[in-house]
Amino acid sequence: QLQLAVDVNFEEATFDRQLFDLGLDASSDDERGAQLARAPARVRVRHRRAPVCCLFADAAEFEGLPEDFKLTSDVILPVGSYNFGHIRTEYDFGSQRRVSGRLFLSRGTFYNGTRNDVGYQGRAVITPQFAIEPRISISDVDVTQGSFVTTLAGARTSFTVSPRMFLAALLQFNSSSESVDTNIRFRWEYQPGSDLFIVYSDGRDTGLEGYSRWKTKLQNRSFVIKFTRLLRF
Repeated sequence: QLQLAVDVNFEEATFDRQLFDLGLDASSDDERGAQLARAPARVRVRHRRAPVCCLFADAAEFEGLPEDFKLTSDVILPVGSYNFGHIRTEYDFGSQRRVSGRLFLSRGTFYNGTRNDVGYQGRAVITPQFAIEPRISISDVDVTQGSFVTTLAGARTSFTVSPRMFLAALLQFNSSSESVDTNIRFRWEYQPGSDLFIVYSDGRDTGLEGYSRWKTKLQNRSFVIKFTRLLRF
C-alpha cells in the first residue's frame, strides 16, 4: 500500500481556516481481491461566524474486479477494470447549537454507470442528558446491468445517567436488504478503569412474502454481557 498526501493551509483574518488536501492512495487488493487506486482531493473553508462547507473530489479512482461482484440480488457486475470518481459537498451546522447536523450531496460515475447520493446526519440535544441523532441517506445507482435506489434511515438515542453510566439505542432500516436492525447498549464504569457492558441486538426481515413493514420476521438476535476489572499492582 502506498499513501502520499500534501496539505496546504491558508490563514486569513476573515476565515478561520482554509484547507486544501491532495493525496494518492493505492492498495493491492481488498477482501474481494480487487485492485484499488484513488487520488482524492479536498477543499474545506470555514468562516469564523458561519458553518463549515466542504468539497471533496476523487478525481481518479480505479478498481479491478477479479470475479463477478454482486451489488444487489438483481445487479451483478462482470469481471473487468473500472475507472470512476465523484464529487461530494457537505454543509455543517454549528455543533454548538442544540440542533446541529450535516447535509451532504455527491455525484459521479460508478463502475460502468453513475451514482448520486444525498443525506443528512444530525443531533438534537433535548436535555443535557438526552439526545437524538437522526440520519438518512439515499443512493441512486444506474449501471449497465440495472438500476436501483437504496435508502438507509435510522436514529440513535443516548441517555447519560451520570458521567460513568449511559444508555444508547440505535434503530436502522436498510431498503436494499429490506431489514431493520436494533442495537441497545448499556455501559457502567463502576470504578475507574473497570466497566460493565450489556448489549442487545437483533435483525428483522421486512421483505418476506406475507410480512409487512410492521410485522417482521426475526433473522438474528444476540445478548451480550461483558465485565472488565482493572487490577493494579
